[in-house]
Amino acid sequence: MTAKKPARRTVAMNKNWIETPRLLLRPLAAGDEALLYPEINEQITRHWIDFEPPKGIGEVETRIRNSLVLTRNGLGQDFIAMQKDALAFVGCGGIVPYPDFACEFEVIFWVKASLHGCGYGTELFTALLKWAKKNFHRVPYIVYSVTKGNDASAAIIRSMGAEVLRVEMMKKRGVMRKVTDYKLPLR
Repeated sequence: MTAKKPARRTVAMNKNWIETPRLLLRPLAAGDEALLYPEINEQITRHWIDFEPPKGIGEVETRIRNSLVLTRNGLGQDFIAMQKDALAFVGCGGIVPYPDFACEFEVIFWVKASLHGCGYGTELFTALLKWAKKNFHRVPYIVYSVTKGNDASAAIIRSMGAEVLRVEMMKKRGVMRKVTDYKLPLR
C-alpha cells in the first residue's frame, strides 16, 4: 500500500498575486507584522542598507503602513512570499522608490534565514523583476543595491545580466561600507 500524498492547500488568488514554480507571492497587507517580525533578525539585516532589526513589532507595523501608502499611490508594491504547497512563509520582496534618486525604483527582497541556500532568493527576485517589467512601463531599468560581503545577492543579480550603475560608500552601524548599485533593464 502506498502512502497518500498530502492534499495541496489552495487559496483564492487575485490578479495582484504572482505564482512561480515553488512560490506564491501575495501583496503585503496590514497584519503581516506578526509574520515578518520574528524573522527580521541580525542575520537577515546585516547586509541591509537602511534597516536594523526592529526593536519591537510596532516598527514593522509602521513600515507596512508606509509601504501600503506607496502602493495606494502607485509607487511600488511589496509582497509576502510563501511556499506554494504548504503556504509557509519564505520571505518578502517588492519594487519600491529608490530613496536617493527620485526617478529610480529598486527591487528589494529577503528570504528567512532557515531557507537560505534553497534557491528561493533567485526565484523571488526573478518573479519581482517579471512583475516590474509588466507593471512599470515607463521605467527603463530597476536598481538593486548590494553591500560588500553580500555574495549571495551579488551572484543572483550578476547571473541576470545586471550592470554596475554606481558604487557608493554608506555608513551603517558606524562603519563605512561599499554599496554597489546594479542596473537591470526592464525593456
